[in-house]
Amino acid sequence: MEGCCVRSSSGRAYYVKLGKPGDEEQYNGEAVSIEHITRAAPGLCPAVLRFGTAKFPDIEDDEDAEMIDRPFWVSEYKFMHPLDPNSAIILAGRLALELHAHRSQNGACDGEASPNPCRRSETVIRELGCGPI
Repeated sequence: MEGCCVRSSSGRAYYVKLGKPGDEEQYNGEAVSIEHITRAAPGLCPAVLRFGTAKFPDIEDDEDAEMIDRPFWVSEYKFMHPLDPNSAIILAGRLALELHAHRSQNGACDGEASPNPCRRSETVIRELGCGPI
């Protein structure tokens, strides 16, 4: 698993993650999960711009450099700094509230494959120590 921040000629930053053959299911699952979070809590999570498989040189075989299919995803890059404990609790509370309030087309909490009752957001917020809503 490899990931890094890259900058385009326009100065925009992107996160690029490149996997090994056989990791396709994991990479697709991560990308889809991030898409669900982005839809449920806009602005809190970097948007996935593209994911799938593409031909890359085989990093295990330096002599032939055969081209092999490797999973990848590219997302926006969010520059973040460490949060103090109070700010972290506020961010976690907002994320929990927005994620648990959002429903996918099949009625599930976003990020879940099938309908499943979500705990009430108020309970999640209290468990995080944010106090009453």
